[in-house]
Amino acid sequence: MIAFMVVLFAVGITFGIWMFRWQYRKAETQLQRWAERSNYQLLDKEDANPYGTGPMTRSGNKQVMYRVTISDRGVRRRALVKLGSPTVGMLADDVVVEWENGAGSTGASG
Repeated sequence: MIAFMVVLFAVGITFGIWMFRWQYRKAETQLQRWAERSNYQLLDKEDANPYGTGPMTRSGNKQVMYRVTISDRGVRRRALVKLGSPTVGMLADDVVVEWENGAGSTGASG
């Protein structure tokens, strides 16, 4: 019985690590695709998930968020990019962009 519990625990940990890595790999790909579709050059990105939020936590928001700096035809702009859905996380292909200059937010799926 103890051996079964150890194996079950190991499988659970392995799955959790795989799921965490999958979510961030998908977020990276989704961010790159958004930049390419928008004809932006991605200059810099940093994780913007507040501690205790993001994928694999018990918080309400399961999105992956990045603060990015992009080049838009030579003009540098900064934004908060939210990837995935607040409810199903990276299972959704949603992209919401909140520009720093207050120009509003844009949403896209795909």
